[in-house]
Amino acid sequence: NNNENSNGSDAATSILTAEGLSALDIHIIAVSKLKRQEMTFSSSRPGRSSRDNNKNNSNGGGGAAQKGGTNKTTPPTALLKALLAAHNNNNNKGGPGLAKPLEILLECNSLAVLEQVALEEAQASSSKLRARRQARAKGEGASVMSALSTPSGSTNFSTFWVWEWALVIFKSDFMKKFHTHAHYANNQNKSSSRDQQQQNQQSPPTFQPLHAAAQVKDCPLAFLILSMRAYPQQVRTPADDIHGNLPLHTVAGWDVTDPSSVSRKSMALSTLVSEYPQASKVRNKQGKTPLSLALETGTSWDNGVRRLTSFQREGSFRSATGPSRQSSYVTHRSGTSAAR
Repeated sequence: NNNENSNGSDAATSILTAEGLSALDIHIIAVSKLKRQEMTFSSSRPGRSSRDNNKNNSNGGGGAAQKGGTNKTTPPTALLKALLAAHNNNNNKGGPGLAKPLEILLECNSLAVLEQVALEEAQASSSKLRARRQARAKGEGASVMSALSTPSGSTNFSTFWVWEWALVIFKSDFMKKFHTHAHYANNQNKSSSRDQQQQNQQSPPTFQPLHAAAQVKDCPLAFLILSMRAYPQQVRTPADDIHGNLPLHTVAGWDVTDPSSVSRKSMALSTLVSEYPQASKVRNKQGKTPLSLALETGTSWDNGVRRLTSFQREGSFRSATGPSRQSSYVTHRSGTSAAR
């Protein structure tokens, strides 16, 4: 879109079909159908991916595909980015968020995505169990939590096209929220001096996929889990913004009322707190814990509060930048039905 017809193009992309689908939704459905016809989902499986990477390494490929290099089977994202830009412009005018396009992306590719989630969860559980057994055999109790608190990110699905598209959607939503906040800050500081205005014109914070996924209210749980497995260190890292939230804080702050959304929030809270139980005791820059945010958004006892309070102990709270205190690890298994 150019500047002359951007308003007309944005208006066109806001038109919905009789089924309530936008141009962005239709594009995702069409590409997903094309990919199914090409029968390329098998390339996303860890076994196939490993064989392909080994072949690339033997041919001097250096494992570029495993590290997120060019994937010949990934659909182009230029049109997706253009539609996301128009969608975000409409969202500024009261349009829907990006949870629906992500939900459509999941529904159209549910078999491949949920299979990947199940494999990643099984591998993560096996790795944690193996680390605990090794530490117990050596009589090193402290190293159990050390091994569990520093997992390595999975690269099994780094070239899976659905995951790459989900990352594009997350980043689009992340940039949109940053520019919205920057615009609001500039309007609030119109009377400030030029030096103060220049200080307010900051560059975007570092893009953190797991934090970006958590910031999409009602994000499909499958994509939240894949983000957590690809970037496990971000479960323990505060967001690089004015709030300093962990992903658990952000999800606890989802203000949802629809029964399906409430259930999804409950499962998301359970997944994140099981991965990093200490997060339930961390305070953000405003001094709030995930439990505080959950109560502020009306989360019920059975839909998340009980899970959060199960790790609370009096006097064990800490700030996001303060010293950590160890807590017992709770094993969590997430089946394909829960991921969906």
